[in-house]
Amino acid sequence: GHQDLVCSAVFSTDNELAVTASYDLTARIWRAATGWCLRTLKGHKGTVYSAAFSKDGASVLTSSDDDTARVWNVRTGRCTQTLRGHRDEISSAVFSHDGAYALTASRDHTAMIWDATTGTCVHKLQGHSKRVCSASFSTDGASVITASRDRMVKVWDARTGTCILTLEGHTEMVTSAVFS
Repeated sequence: GHQDLVCSAVFSTDNELAVTASYDLTARIWRAATGWCLRTLKGHKGTVYSAAFSKDGASVLTSSDDDTARVWNVRTGRCTQTLRGHRDEISSAVFSHDGAYALTASRDHTAMIWDATTGTCVHKLQGHSKRVCSASFSTDGASVITASRDRMVKVWDARTGTCILTLEGHTEMVTSAVFS
């Protein structure tokens, strides 16, 4: 198992696998029914804060305090893309519902939308004044929601990268926001 604190654990859509992220600089893919570790994903140079499966279960997306996110092939355990562009640690990373895009939230006050296949940054979402703690796609992929330590939640048009709504009024930092 992991050699240090586990930061996150998530099931695949079919509940057959689980992926964990850890301070030991790795993510691990597990057979959910047996607890057997199938793959150890090595390559990050810092704590791995989050890991998430693509909807089809073929890929895993990880985020790290090495300022990168990585896309991994579940079957082989190999890194297929390294997403570089943030200037500070990446708090969270998720796939769009169709798996075509990745979304990262960073301590550098931004979120980024990436082409998950090419690793190209499609949009840099700028407008928060403090760390972006989480970012999530809407089910249809048309919008993104971000939560920040600046006490703001913002909704963005995922196609243009434009902020379309700011939710103000929180008295403390907002650590998570998702679409239902």
